[in-house]
Amino acid sequence: MTDLQIHIRDGVQEMLELVSEFCNIYVYSHGMKSYILEVLKVLDPEGKYIKEREKRVLAPVDEAMQAEFAKGGKSIKDFASENLQGTDWLIIDD
Repeated sequence: MTDLQIHIRDGVQEMLELVSEFCNIYVYSHGMKSYILEVLKVLDPEGKYIKEREKRVLAPVDEAMQAEFAKGGKSIKDFASENLQGTDWLIIDD
């Protein structure tokens, strides 16, 4: 992986801290999972807010899966495998 330059916006850490008190935070992206995991090492290096990353990062692991994600678009049904029925959801999208 190449070096990343990431600028974390003001208030992001505070938002993560607040939201993590009442939500399990998931990350959904069409970017490669390996890239997202690297970004999370910068955003939340201690894994304090975004826990169980292998499970809670929903992103393609290879180019074939990435093409499928792109073809299908983003969909709430992508979370169906997480068995989140009956829980409250907060979805933040870029």
